[in-house]
Amino acid sequence: MGTPFGKGSIHQSEARTHPDEHTGRRIIQITSHPSISHNLYFLTSSFTSDQDSVVFSSYRSGQVQFFRGKVPEGDIVQLTEEAGISGYSGVMSENGNTLYYTAGGSIRAVHLRTLDDRILSGWEGGNLGECSLSSDGKFIVTAMKRYGRSFLTVTNTDGSGGSIIFECPRTIIHPQFHPSDPDWIEYAQDPAPRMWVIRRDG
Repeated sequence: MGTPFGKGSIHQSEARTHPDEHTGRRIIQITSHPSISHNLYFLTSSFTSDQDSVVFSSYRSGQVQFFRGKVPEGDIVQLTEEAGISGYSGVMSENGNTLYYTAGGSIRAVHLRTLDDRILSGWEGGNLGECSLSSDGKFIVTAMKRYGRSFLTVTNTDGSGGSIIFECPRTIIHPQFHPSDPDWIEYAQDPAPRMWVIRRDG
């Protein structure tokens, strides 16, 4: 019987390798559990800054949680244990030590080694999407659905809180900070043409 799931639980490597059928290149498969496992959102790197591990979401415990798996093989460690996590919400901190993510109406942070966690901001009744980190590492932008309306929220990574910078009756998705300017945010909003920009202060 395997190790019970829970925050900090350590599980044996599931890594497998096989050659690509067209190029012959070695492919490393990190997970082989029968449940759904997936990478972070495709605009975000799933690798830790030292390239030692990947962070991924998995439903193997019965609900979506974040895990860290060694590369090319090694133990898998459960990083979170809470309800309502958005599996594609995770983004790594600038120094690579912390994973920021959303769960329900809150933005949270967990240290990838110590597993110390904290709530950075929250909105009762909210449902938050994926996180985007500013180029200076000081702010997180997320889209939020709440009471039938859509919002953009900005949260300080130092834990000093967050604020709603924009409200709209139409759907808002995929906000992203400018890659080099922390004052500008791009997001998608219905109806098409749907790309918009807004300053971080609204």
